[in-house]
Amino acid sequence: MSVLPWEGTVPILFARTRVAVGPRIHDAYLTRPDLAGSWPTIVLVAGDPTASTRAFARRLARHGVAVVVPLDGSPRTLDDVASFITNPAADWSSAEHGFGILGMGDCPDRDFRRAQAVALIGCPLPRVSGPVLALYGDDDPAADQVEELRTALPQAEVVLYGGLGAGFHDDAAPGFDHAASEDAVERLVEFFGATLPDAPVT
Repeated sequence: MSVLPWEGTVPILFARTRVAVGPRIHDAYLTRPDLAGSWPTIVLVAGDPTASTRAFARRLARHGVAVVVPLDGSPRTLDDVASFITNPAADWSSAEHGFGILGMGDCPDRDFRRAQAVALIGCPLPRVSGPVLALYGDDDPAADQVEELRTALPQAEVVLYGGLGAGFHDDAAPGFDHAASEDAVERLVEFFGATLPDAPVT
């Protein structure tokens, strides 16, 4: 693993990793604070996890959130990654007491009911059971579901970024907007900080 000390406020570790659950092995990307203790942990689910997806995960980690990004889309991947992070042997993660999911774009698996908290960036309406934060560019076709989302998930906090499309958060996308992307990171860190087990005192 490597450390990028200039990428935020908390030093991080990051690397590709293998998630093994019984006979099944999945490729994943893990980034987490490089400090002692068990950290709030989320699974970032994206249809096509790109280098930009991993960079976004590192931005969250630099604010004290551990992030696992599954890199394959097999049917059991999300369940297996959840089992991996909730194992008490994962001493860097507080996920055994509750974890979050961040769905980005066209999420291949949208049954997020195992998560304690769910955030969405341009992700179609998932199945959830807890708090929800939904962030959309209002020119994103996925934003057409906002009224349906508000009806189905009255607990959801919904943020629409005016005049922006699906790639507002993606620094490699034509529609990238720095201010909206920074705002999204701040909202996500605050949301998961409020809904997941506390980070350690350092």
